[in-house]
Amino acid sequence: MIHNFYDFDDTIGIQDYTYFFATFSMEKSLENSQPLRSLDDMVRQFKKGEAVFVLTARPFSKSGQRGIQLFLRRYGIVIPKSSIFMVGGAGEPKAQLIEKYLPRASKIRFYDDLPENINAVKEMAIKNNFDKMETYLIK
Repeated sequence: MIHNFYDFDDTIGIQDYTYFFATFSMEKSLENSQPLRSLDDMVRQFKKGEAVFVLTARPFSKSGQRGIQLFLRRYGIVIPKSSIFMVGGAGEPKAQLIEKYLPRASKIRFYDDLPENINAVKEMAIKNNFDKMETYLIK
């Protein structure tokens, strides 16, 4: 199965911080994020039956996870919270999480807006001789 991992911030959405500072609700400010173009790719992949995940460097929070889940649901992507990873760090933590999926993935696509994260995932794929890794730097 093809696995698609998307960063959240500046990749599939932009959090509504105005809403956050007005309400102090992480869940609501994430749910009301502005979508970005790569969300269209995620919708297409989900509709084709491919696995889609959110992989963010944000520290774990249940309200953040729920906000991202509700944001995706607005666009027809219904995934469990267990498909939303908040790893609390950029680069290596993201690569380590994706590494766990190598044995069961026919192909992995990784979308992120930071070169540091892209490079960490590429290096991990090379280290594991995984030649079916595609990375996309979103600008």
